[in-house]
Amino acid sequence: MRCIFCKRDSTGSRSREHIIPESLGNTTAILPPGVVCDSCNNYFSREIEGPFLNSPAVLALRFHQALPSKRRRVPPQEGLIDSQFPAIVVRYPTGPFVGSLFTDTEGANHLLRQTRGKIEFSGDVAPPPDLVVSRFLAKAALEATAKRCMIAPGGQDYVVDEAQFDPVRRHAREGWPRSWPYHVRRIYEPDRCITDS
Repeated sequence: MRCIFCKRDSTGSRSREHIIPESLGNTTAILPPGVVCDSCNNYFSREIEGPFLNSPAVLALRFHQALPSKRRRVPPQEGLIDSQFPAIVVRYPTGPFVGSLFTDTEGANHLLRQTRGKIEFSGDVAPPPDLVVSRFLAKAALEATAKRCMIAPGGQDYVVDEAQFDPVRRHAREGWPRSWPYHVRRIYEPDRCITDS
């Protein structure tokens, strides 16, 4: 068995590879040990998935969708109480929008005097850098291809040996070329309320 990225022997590898990280809700698209060697798996976790998952836009997405990490924690978000008091909101991964609110003394006193209020979150959060996104997409694309090809005998060897996959493999693993175009578009504004009659 050889790794689909570095092409080295991966027979002794023990880690499973999540095509899309668990922190984005994936529990089913998983490659068995050896498809991606332990070394490449660790590299992608540290150098590609980490920067992607810790970018402000993805942290905000994970907060609003209540997507927990492997340790079952949803990343906290900064917000404003009634448009004036800074707060940090912690959300729990289960149940309705429930969590903890941390603010300064002035904000806490304001909350104690209120029967209602609102928390506002910034909709203007920076997306991950282009190189991080393109490498993340290249990694996921090659792994998804491997998962589909594994159903056929010799499918993993095909993915390892196929020269047409080398540019994607190299971009994911080495970040070369530095520019790899991809397209992003927003379908709905993040705070748009959509009602179904």
